[in-house]
Amino acid sequence: MPSSIASGKRVVREIRTKRGPLKAKFLALDAERVLVLVKRREDGPSFLSGTVFVRNRELKKRTDNRVEYMAYEYGLYEAYRAGCHIDHQSGQLPTVRDGELQEIYDDIRTARAYVRAMLSAGALTAEDAVAFKTALQHLTRLLNAKRNPWKQGAETHFLRALRQKDKLGRMNIPAAAMAGGGGIGNLLKREDEVRSILRVVSARTVRVFRVIQHIKTVYEELRGLLGRRGLLRLIAAPHAGTGAMKRTIDILNEQARRFDAILETPFRMNARFTAEDLREASRIAFRIAAAERRPHGMKHKIASTGQERDGAAMRQELNGIYDRLQKGIAWIFAQYALEVEIISPLSFLMESLRRSERYRRRSHGSGGRKRLVMTHALAPEAFDVMLRRMREYRDKVATMDDRTLRYPVQDTLLSKLDAAIAAAREDDWMLAKLCLKEASDQL
Repeated sequence: MPSSIASGKRVVREIRTKRGPLKAKFLALDAERVLVLVKRREDGPSFLSGTVFVRNRELKKRTDNRVEYMAYEYGLYEAYRAGCHIDHQSGQLPTVRDGELQEIYDDIRTARAYVRAMLSAGALTAEDAVAFKTALQHLTRLLNAKRNPWKQGAETHFLRALRQKDKLGRMNIPAAAMAGGGGIGNLLKREDEVRSILRVVSARTVRVFRVIQHIKTVYEELRGLLGRRGLLRLIAAPHAGTGAMKRTIDILNEQARRFDAILETPFRMNARFTAEDLREASRIAFRIAAAERRPHGMKHKIASTGQERDGAAMRQELNGIYDRLQKGIAWIFAQYALEVEIISPLSFLMESLRRSERYRRRSHGSGGRKRLVMTHALAPEAFDVMLRRMREYRDKVATMDDRTLRYPVQDTLLSKLDAAIAAAREDDWMLAKLCLKEASDQL
């Protein structure tokens, strides 16, 4: 991701909101066009930490400079939906065509996994190392068919990284890793190009979408590291070579820092728990490394508790934390599905019906400002689709597991989903939408 999105800076600013001036500490993203509330002063307007503020120049002009930032206390998804509604009203498209963007993110993730595997070579079996290499070889074959110069350049870099040798035929892992980094840089350039094509969507909406996509990518990368054949699982195995635990600690601490930087609602709480679990895993990896330096059969004594543990027991504990992390990540993607596949389409449907009704009333010179009651009869097929999606989503959530999480969510989420489905059956779609937003807020 571009640096302005991937790594915000903390700033103290006074901004103008509908509730009045707010002086506070913010995480500034995208040249301060998007601000995330970190900590507010006690004497200012009351906003929750993690609230997202998006600069709106039209609002500033319309209010004669009294208000410049719109506040979204439900967070990034709410800000994105609001932007899409505005774009649709002005004749712009309400969605972002992110097919190629997702492809680029997947390619970058494959390349980063290979670079990490190269730098962890001593801790991997030959079979595992080949698996990461095979994935990058497959990527280079895909890139070979591309005509875009940035993708062609990425292919050249990745081929150099796959050789792992310098011009004299000597193994040179650092140089190969740098070549891999060069290929990733080329893909990031193509990402910037794709974004410049998305002019049909307002810049304000794209900015918020980019922040969501960046956070989603951070979670996807950790999910890849934790998978059954993920790097963290492989180098935590008993047969892993010398230096495996040191490499594990480096990766865990690096990932914890990435999650520390996620302060936006609705990801804020999950990111904090994820960072805490990663640091706990890092401490266990450190103890395993200490135990492995001791004479064979000698147990490691944990200073804080006086408890003696052997390497096998600690590896089991480490894998238990990895399992918990995977479950926590699953709930973030459950939230993404709820927002993208249900709440956003329902919101766009209802707004489209409102616009159509306003146009009809103006055309016939009737109705004035009479409130439109949102009912199934206005769009039977579309509302049937939404109800079916809600039921299917509810069934999937019922099969998920949150028993080992620090903050279990399943029971409350199912209750909110049941309320949304009941409201939809009663043809109260405004209440159904509210219940769905409350369900997402639980995650």
